[in-house]
Amino acid sequence: MSTPDSPLPSVYQRIDADPEAFRQQLQDHPYPWQRPVRRIAIVGAGPSGLCCAASFRAANHRARQAGREDVPFPTIQVFEQNHDVGGTWHYSDNVDASVTFPSIDPLGGPLPSAAPAVEDNRFVGNIYRNLHTNLPGDVMCFPGIPFDKDAPMFQHHPAVLRYLQDLARHWQVRDCIEFNSRVEHLEWQPEGKVWRIRVARTAPVTTADTTVSDIDSAISHSPPTRSAVRYVTFDAVVMCNGHFNVPFVPDLPGLREVADRRLCELRHSRQYKEPSLARDKRVLVVGGGPSGQDVIREILPVASHVYHSLSDPTSASNVSHLATHQPPGTPHANLDRVGALAGFDPAARTARFVDGTTIPLPDLVLFATGYLYSFPALAQLHSNNPGSPASCRYEPTATLPDAKDSEVLVTDGRNVHQLFFQLFYMPNPTLTFPSIMTRVAPFPIAYYQAQLLACVYAGEAVLPDEPTMRAWYAEEVAGKEGKARHLFGNTEVAYKDALADWVDDLQVLPRVPSSWAALRKQAFALRLQQLGY
Repeated sequence: MSTPDSPLPSVYQRIDADPEAFRQQLQDHPYPWQRPVRRIAIVGAGPSGLCCAASFRAANHRARQAGREDVPFPTIQVFEQNHDVGGTWHYSDNVDASVTFPSIDPLGGPLPSAAPAVEDNRFVGNIYRNLHTNLPGDVMCFPGIPFDKDAPMFQHHPAVLRYLQDLARHWQVRDCIEFNSRVEHLEWQPEGKVWRIRVARTAPVTTADTTVSDIDSAISHSPPTRSAVRYVTFDAVVMCNGHFNVPFVPDLPGLREVADRRLCELRHSRQYKEPSLARDKRVLVVGGGPSGQDVIREILPVASHVYHSLSDPTSASNVSHLATHQPPGTPHANLDRVGALAGFDPAARTARFVDGTTIPLPDLVLFATGYLYSFPALAQLHSNNPGSPASCRYEPTATLPDAKDSEVLVTDGRNVHQLFFQLFYMPNPTLTFPSIMTRVAPFPIAYYQAQLLACVYAGEAVLPDEPTMRAWYAEEVAGKEGKARHLFGNTEVAYKDALADWVDDLQVLPRVPSSWAALRKQAFALRLQQLGY
C-alpha cells in the first residue's frame, strides 16, 4: 500500500487499495482490438527505447518457454537518428544554434536534434559538460541491473552513457536498431490498420552500420536500399523520442526586440555547456528547477554578478552556498534573488519583474525554463498545425466527443493530451508515449511501462475500451493544467505498483521494493552529502 503522505490521484489510489476490482473492470470492458499487434516500431534508442525493445523480446522468450510455435512480436524495429544508443545522455560541445527567443511553438521551427544533420553531420547534444545524476545509482538504474559496483553513488554523464551502451549488449537488442535513421512522419492507414512511416537517413552509411541493409530488407520486403528516404509499415509505434528537444522560452514583452536588436546575449539551458559562457558577465538566470540551480552553482565563481529570477524567491532552495562551500543560507556577494521575470524594456535597456523592480539589461539572459512536448513526426496531431487533426483513430465511436477535442495530442506543448495512464493514445492505442512524466526516476518508470506495453500487445494483460479509458483519464487529469499533468513526485511508487497490479505476474513485473522507495526519498540528502549540492 502507498504511504499516507503520497498525494495520489484517486485512480491510482483505488488500484492500490483494490487491485482485484481494477483487473475485473479491465475484464468487463476489454478493448476491441481489430487485429493482433505483431510488428513493433520503436522511435529512439535512448533508455526508454532500449528497455521497450528488451521487453518485447522478453515476451517472445516467454512464448517460446511456454512451447508456442510462434512468438507475439516477430518484428521489433528501433529507429535511432544518432550513430549509437543513449539518447539524451550523449554529450557534445556543439551548441544548438536553432533555439529562438521566444520559443513557444512545438512545431515553430526546425527540431533541435540530438542527431547529426544530413548536411554537416554535426551532433548537437542537450546536456552540459559537468552534469551529474541527481539520483543515487541504486535508484536510477533499471530494476535488477545496477551500475558498476565501483561507480560513485551519483554518476557523471559519461558513466550513464556507458551503462546504456552496455545494456544494449546485455539485452541483445543492438541487432534490431537501425542507426542514423530518423522517423520523419507517421500516418495511420485505416484501410490496412497499420502505421505508414517515412524514414530518412541522417548520415552516410558507414561500416558500423553493417546490419542496416538486412534490416531494411526484412521490414520493407524489398531489396536492400541505401536511399535517403523510404516508407515502411508497422502494427504499432512506440514513441521514445524524448521530451528534452524543443526549448520553452516564454513570449515576454520586449523579448523579441531584445533578440532582434541583439541588445544582450540570450541562451536557453539547452545551449549551456560550461561556466566559461558567463565569465566576467552580468547574468540573469530565469527558472528555479534543477537546471537553473546547476547553472547558477557553476557560474557564480566566474560571473561578475548573477540574478536569479524565481516566481517565488522565498520558496526555492538557496544555491548561493554551493559555489563557496559555506553553510546553506550563507549569502553570496555576487548573487541576487529577484522575482518572476515580467519582460524587458528595450528602450531603457532594463529587465522588469512582476513586483515592479527593474535591473539594467544584463550581458547574458539564460532561460532555464524547460521544454515543450513535441512530436514532429505526428504534426497532424498538433493543434497548431494547419489541417490538424488528421484522424489516427483505430476504431471510431460515434458517442465520443468531436474529433478536434478527442484526437489532438499536443496544443501549446506544455503537456500531452489523450494519454491513458500517461502512455496509451486513447483514439488509437497502437500508438504509445513512454517516459513523458517528470519528477520521477526515469529508468525504472520506463522499465515498468515497457513491460506493461509488451504484456498488453502480447495479450497477457487487458487494455480497457476507449469509453473506460476516457472516464479514468478525466479523473486522473481533473484539476491539473499544463505540465502538472505529468508531474509525479511522490506518486511514482503508486503508479509503478498500479502497473504491476495490472500485469498481475510478479515474475514479469513485481511491485516496488520498500527499500527502493525509502532510498528514493533520501536522494536529495544523499546528493548533498556526496556532491555538496
